[in-house]
Amino acid sequence: MSENTSKIKKYSKLIFESAGITVLAIIAAVFISTISFIFLLSLGYDLDHALGHLFGILSTQMGILIVAFYYIRSRNIEVSVKQPGNIEGKYAFIGIGASLLVAGILAITLPILNLRPESGIQELASASPLLLPLVVILSFVLIAPVEEYFFRGAIQGRLRKYFGEKTSITISSLLFGMIHIVNYAGEWSPVLGTIILTTTIGGILGIQYERTNNILVPIFTHGCYNTFIIIASYFFIL
Repeated sequence: MSENTSKIKKYSKLIFESAGITVLAIIAAVFISTISFIFLLSLGYDLDHALGHLFGILSTQMGILIVAFYYIRSRNIEVSVKQPGNIEGKYAFIGIGASLLVAGILAITLPILNLRPESGIQELASASPLLLPLVVILSFVLIAPVEEYFFRGAIQGRLRKYFGEKTSITISSLLFGMIHIVNYAGEWSPVLGTIILTTTIGGILGIQYERTNNILVPIFTHGCYNTFIIIASYFFIL
């Protein structure tokens, strides 16, 4: 077997591994969510109740966290966390601005192409608007930390050793976009629009992590971005 063939097999295996661990995270999230929903139904609560949405968020993130922790431990991946300094503040400011700018541009251009991006937060805003302040808090203390720990820390950190910075950011961002498919059903256009949007935002978060070597920066940016979407969703339903 030639050296090039060996490298291709090795790199292909790593890509499939990253995709596989993402699928496993989805399965874990769905499994834990199903258990929590069954528990709520046994107590007489409707799944459209605020508790149903809250349990959905908590159980989904718990599933992703469990898989991320297992993957990082089993592959001995180092997730860099350190006290933020001036460089972190600089990239956090740039990243927040860039993500909001990109979101604004895509929110205008994608509908023109009949690819209107949607958000699960918009559905939550319509069903339980009073729950949105709690979701803002969860974005910073649970949602953003868990998703960044998984996609930037685990997947991007694993791929970086073999593919380098650009490819690891690209693959982890694509997987970050693809995982949001589970939020939608029906027409393909909002799904594709959402994938394009979240993949692009994932790229910004990935660049932040590479430039600062500090997972706290993309976590903070992710939380701020989610907060902006939540606020926009709230005013959208007024």
